[in-house]
Amino acid sequence: MDTEQPGSVSTLQSHMSFLRGVLELNDCSPTASREDLVRDAKFEAARLQLEKMLFEHFEKLAKTDPSRLEAVLSWHRSTANCSK
Repeated sequence: MDTEQPGSVSTLQSHMSFLRGVLELNDCSPTASREDLVRDAKFEAARLQLEKMLFEHFEKLAKTDPSRLEAVLSWHRSTANCSK
């Protein structure tokens, strides 16, 4: 997915890794260590659907509640800077 253009839906994975442990994905298989999920077709389908839903939500916020979207982005920027 690294060949995608900046701003495309697939860039969400690198910028919002905090979503990692939030979901219970019954169709996805854990790795042998059980600390992660196997990156197979089921995982990819779930990831793409999540990305689509999040972008749709952010687009809706941009139209209906821009100050809330700005708060989310500000929080993300501040936490992203802490991890560098």
